[in-house]
Amino acid sequence: MALFSYRLRHSTGLLTDEFLGWLEPRLQRYTGPQPKEGVLELIPILRQIPEGERYCFMHPTGRDGKAVGLLEYSLPLLTAHIGEISISPMSFQYAVLQIEDQLAMFNQRVVFLQRQFERSFDASLSSESYQSLESNLSQGYRDLAESSKAISEMISKISCKNQRALFFWTSRKRM
Repeated sequence: MALFSYRLRHSTGLLTDEFLGWLEPRLQRYTGPQPKEGVLELIPILRQIPEGERYCFMHPTGRDGKAVGLLEYSLPLLTAHIGEISISPMSFQYAVLQIEDQLAMFNQRVVFLQRQFERSFDASLSSESYQSLESNLSQGYRDLAESSKAISEMISKISCKNQRALFFWTSRKRM
């Protein structure tokens, strides 16, 4: 989720110092399947560029015409073992179900933005409608970047605060 937030912020020009400061330690701790190396090495370089000039640095020819690749996310392990989570402490249950709820809302936004993007190819749209659509897409991407950051933060907190519950729950799966 943190990498997704980075990618959205990269494409919309919202790579602030605050965000890069938030992202860097998470990428350093990250051990998942998505590659992080290129982003991790780029952070010190980006910090040397004033915030207002970063978008121009990363997109020297202006908008590159590429769409933001939006994908829905799922939690297959949680879905498969949702009944077993009830043996965990209530705070852990609440935190996990809150992440699941936020991810469901995230996925609804993804579907909406995908539809809006598809509409942007409609030749019958007036210039005014097209501009509104572009504006809605830009705002939607910003909202999705914030949402993915918030979900990443929730995941980080659950893995720190509930280490024993998380260990107990995941170790039971191996039995």
